[in-house]
Amino acid sequence: MAQAAPKTIAVKPFVQLTKDVTAEGMIVTSKAIISYANIVGQSSDIQLRAIDMAGAQIWSKTIDSGLDEVATAISVDAQGSIWLAGNSASVIPTETFTAIAGALNPDSVTVEIPTGIRGDMNNVSLRQFSLSGDLLS
Repeated sequence: MAQAAPKTIAVKPFVQLTKDVTAEGMIVTSKAIISYANIVGQSSDIQLRAIDMAGAQIWSKTIDSGLDEVATAISVDAQGSIWLAGNSASVIPTETFTAIAGALNPDSVTVEIPTGIRGDMNNVSLRQFSLSGDLLS
């Protein structure tokens, strides 16, 4: 029986570039690491960040249309454009009330205005960014 000598394996030390624990997805380009995170607040928003290979932040963008939106996937095409896919909510139509003129209110009850509910995130959204973080489409 003949056995070959084991090959030597080059090992590089692990380097932590960032301590961003909110990143939910990322893509690596030749110049930067692009990550996204979904932020929950009054409305759901998306934060997109780019850091260089040394760990310094190049740029950061927050996508906030005033409606709910979430990101679920990120990619880079051959031209270097960043594509961010996800879901977003539609604009909730405002409800119109019929004015009641001269209504009797013997108990002086104040009418509560109903608060709007959040819209379903049933729209597919696709956004295109440049490598410098500018929104292209």
